[in-house]
Amino acid sequence: MKDKMMTSLMIGIVGALFLFVSVSNAYDYAGCKWPSNNMVYDAHSLSSGWQDVVSGGRVPWNNVTSSGIGIYRDDSSSNDVTLGYVQNGWLAVTSCSGSTIVRAPITFSTGYNWYTGTGTPTTNYYDARGVATHEFGHAIGFHHTQSTNCPSNIWSRATMCEGYGATHTYKRTLVSRQG
Repeated sequence: MKDKMMTSLMIGIVGALFLFVSVSNAYDYAGCKWPSNNMVYDAHSLSSGWQDVVSGGRVPWNNVTSSGIGIYRDDSSSNDVTLGYVQNGWLAVTSCSGSTIVRAPITFSTGYNWYTGTGTPTTNYYDARGVATHEFGHAIGFHHTQSTNCPSNIWSRATMCEGYGATHTYKRTLVSRQG
């Protein structure tokens, strides 16, 4: 009898724990998608250094072969990737709306110092490759990660977490840093 009560109590405790467990995601799907599994972008107006950066930003998404999503360059596309003025202090902005994405231009702010190399940015420079990876995430339909899943330790943050510090390169990959 005592063993049966102990077993029932343990089952009850374990069951109660499941009531308080929430799923943690490193992404937040925006609810919109492209009509096909391919997204194309136009980078022809950028310098060759910036074209390399943008191309590098799409690679992590294309490497998720199980997603079926592909991001490709097509200079006749209306999805322009440019350098220009961006409001509200953002490093870059991707615009899309509605449940079907028909256009997703990306603009990198000219108000910041950008590092376009493959190493680590120096003080006061932002990693353009990491920001490109983040912005392509928006372009294929992801919002920022829920803030509760974005720890204050910046090196533990997911690619789609809002905000990005100078000299950091962690957004170049889609690796989950919280396990």
